[in-house]
Amino acid sequence: MKEIEDMIEDALLPVNSIAMLDRLKELLKENKTNSLSECREDKRIRKLMWLMNQQVYGQSGVIDLSREWKTLTEGRK
Repeated sequence: MKEIEDMIEDALLPVNSIAMLDRLKELLKENKTNSLSECREDKRIRKLMWLMNQQVYGQSGVIDLSREWKTLTEGRK
């Protein structure tokens, strides 16, 4: 059976974010960590993160982290 992160090359991309998060949880457990920074070299996790970013920002989206941070923290003061 194909894992969700392997669908990155399919014509249609997965849309179930809960399934993606469940798979991320499995991969983090497999890497014996709860931190993405400790498993940066795991291509499965990188593919999964790309899929989740694509779902939020669109296929050709580019994330401006400073603008995103401002949006996320706006109104917290």
